[in-house]
Amino acid sequence: LYLNIWTPATSAKDSLAVLVFIHGGAFTEGSGSIAVYDGEELAKKGIIVVNINYRLGVFGFFTHPELTAESSNKACGNYALLDCIAALKWINNNITAFGGDPARVSISGQSAGAAIVHALTASPLAKGLFSSAMAISGSSLGRFNARVMADAEKSGVEFAVQKGVEDIAALRQLDAAALITRVAGDNPIRFGIVADGYVLPENLKDIFEKGKQNDVPTLTGITADDAGALNRKVTRREFTENAKRAFGDKAGSFLALYPATTDGEAAGNAVQAARDMNKIETFKWAAFRAKTAATPVYTYYFDRAIPWPEHPEFGAFHSGDLPYYFLTLKQFDRPWTSVDTLVAETASSYWVNFVKTGNPNGAGLPEWPTFDSDKKVTFRLGEKPEVMPLADEKKMEFYLGF
Repeated sequence: LYLNIWTPATSAKDSLAVLVFIHGGAFTEGSGSIAVYDGEELAKKGIIVVNINYRLGVFGFFTHPELTAESSNKACGNYALLDCIAALKWINNNITAFGGDPARVSISGQSAGAAIVHALTASPLAKGLFSSAMAISGSSLGRFNARVMADAEKSGVEFAVQKGVEDIAALRQLDAAALITRVAGDNPIRFGIVADGYVLPENLKDIFEKGKQNDVPTLTGITADDAGALNRKVTRREFTENAKRAFGDKAGSFLALYPATTDGEAAGNAVQAARDMNKIETFKWAAFRAKTAATPVYTYYFDRAIPWPEHPEFGAFHSGDLPYYFLTLKQFDRPWTSVDTLVAETASSYWVNFVKTGNPNGAGLPEWPTFDSDKKVTFRLGEKPEVMPLADEKKMEFYLGF
């Protein structure tokens, strides 16, 4: 467990704002040292960049009734969150030596890291350790949940059985390789954040609903093809069957809005439906948050696709926005154009402004409005930054009513 720190400060008195980035990887993989997260170029814009690591998989999220019983807090399973909180405490205590301002620490995470950002915003143990938050891919009410402790403990017992042992003492005798080797079968144990009664006293949704969260300015959004890029290959039959599974007796209304008379039409509308739904899910999350939050939230939709001639079907895929925010385009051998350079400069400037002030807006940038539940819009980040509608009116009505 260590931190990577990039600072442009020339003195401990510079008092620069700090970005703390929490990597993604489905809670099972990843590192703060991956090239796309390199903070050097971003730090040149006048902030300190810190990338942290946290325990992953079984080491970061394992729950078991015996662990709960032996804990002084009668809790287990959120070790990865405790790692992040320990890193934030270290930063608050030591970042002045790097020219940083401990009162202006912004946490940002992508994918699984975004889920951790939400959990830290809900955790009383993280209170006062950061001043703003960015959840990159993303925010939705469906993702805004933690595992129930009793269910997580049952999974821990099942994990031990899968490893051929009966208790914690026997698990502790296994080496690391044996613990992290995935067990074959249809129901592998998945690890994740748990409402443990300590790091998270309740489910995240309940904490926010009661207004008990760490209320800080928040920026959140998705890429255009965050969860729908591969829909370009869906057939008419598959699209129709998927609609019936997802929407039940409302599938007919959905298919009227997104017709599938041919395979080509189905594939095109599958992509469009995923894009519309993701924008609207972010809106629904922001509207839920706004009921108890006093601070603003800024939502976005990133639609610049990385140039990838071999795989144009991936579009603006999950994590494809990160090289633009971090200004790390040169780390990758792609046919970048002046448009990509412009998008990176603009998107990173919004990021830096938010880290510095809790507001992404600044001189020379198109105005990014704060979220307003009465306005069904979001902000497009891409070749042309601008306010855009979530979808056409009938499609919005369908998704907002589902």
